[in-house]
Amino acid sequence: MRPFWSPDGHQVWFLDRPAVDAVTAIWGLDATGGEPAVVTDLLGVFSPDARLVAYPFSDGITHIQRTDGEESWVVPSGGRSITFSPDGERIGWQVVSSQNGSYYKRSVELWLANVDGSDPRKVITVTGGGIMGWFPNANRWLVLSSDLSRQSYSLTVLDLDSADELEVARATRLGSASISPRGGWVVFQVTASGDTQRDGLWVVRSDGSAMRKLDVYGSYQWRTEGRLAIVPLELSAQSDNQSHRMVEVEAVTGTVRQLTDPTQLSFRIANGDWAMAPGGEKFVYVSAEDRNLWIIQLP
Repeated sequence: MRPFWSPDGHQVWFLDRPAVDAVTAIWGLDATGGEPAVVTDLLGVFSPDARLVAYPFSDGITHIQRTDGEESWVVPSGGRSITFSPDGERIGWQVVSSQNGSYYKRSVELWLANVDGSDPRKVITVTGGGIMGWFPNANRWLVLSSDLSRQSYSLTVLDLDSADELEVARATRLGSASISPRGGWVVFQVTASGDTQRDGLWVVRSDGSAMRKLDVYGSYQWRTEGRLAIVPLELSAQSDNQSHRMVEVEAVTGTVRQLTDPTQLSFRIANGDWAMAPGGEKFVYVSAEDRNLWIIQLP
């Protein structure tokens, strides 16, 4: 189901086919209630404002189409999935130029073009990584790459015009990086490093300063700039009567604040399937109990 929010935060969108005779589509439901309705039957990657959707075809062609259906065009990513810049003016994609054994050793070209497909160019080639996200100014990527000589991974802020690179984090096993709403912070996780003091969630400023390991671990999304919402990994497979909870962590100080109290509000999220609304005032989740979508308002 994988619910997500409309750009204005007024609706919850989700992939569904509610009946045999219904269309498989992105459906929308007003956050205050009502009946779901089809948003679009175009299935692919949406631009941040949801006015465009990109979808690959098996014949090696990637189309971008306006969701109002008025216009479509082909972009030179060769059928590969693309990612839109925050302003919707540019696109990026990845070309695996060599498999070279494992994922960690593969060579990956990172490409950039205007949203209409013009001016395509290779920006950089990395090993064992790719584009983790765009910074809000649409002029920088967060890039993950592996360094075989040092047996580690690094996160780098890459300026798309000057090609200047700034390493902000490095670890043996690093991934799942996410950029804060205004681009001031990056969160990432370190796993299976062989050092329990290193494993966990970390935050770092996008200039590489103020790195901090957090005192809580779990499923995470940015709530607002500098504040993470985390569903702690606490429940076991046998804990059917227990509830999840959500906490907020302040990146600057590491301070943890409880947002939901299991003694007052019980909920269980299925398979980490939840999404924070724009502005961080509420979140939607798929219930592990009834498989329905629920919204919880946050303090």
